[in-house]
Parts: sequence; C-alpha cells; structure tokens
Amino acid sequence: MRPFGPRCGEGCDDGRILILSDGVWKYCGFEAIKAAFEMSSFVDAASFLRAATQKRAGSGLPDDFSVIAVELAGI
Repeated sequence: MRPFGPRCGEGCDDGRILILSDGVWKYCGFEAIKAAFEMSSFVDAASFLRAATQKRAGSGLPDDFSVIAVELAGI
C-alpha cells in the first residue's frame, strides 16, 4: 500500500488553484478574481476577494461566500 500524499503528473510542480463558490463569482466580478489569482502573495487572495465582494454587494457577505486558494510549490 502506498502512503497517501499529494500526487502530481510531470510538469505541474508549481501553480495555483483558486476554488470559488457562486457567491464569489456573482458579487466580486471577474476583474477582482483575475487580480486575486495574479497577486504576488496568494495568501491574501481570500481577504482580497472578501473586500471586493463587500464593495460591490454592500457591507455584508452573501450566504454562499467560500474561497479556497492553493499554491502548488515543489510538490
């Protein structure tokens, strides 16, 4: 039995994955999503998208706001 762990095919040692709920797509807009994906510090992507969503949707967040930001580095 092989131990469980991250697996990656050839050529995908580095990269980013940004998983968003439809509330993020609907409220923050494509330009904000693109900007978050291109941020030098991907750790800040979720808070950046939260601020962009609040700016367009009002002070509160929609009930379906979820962000998962993954940086693949040296897997």
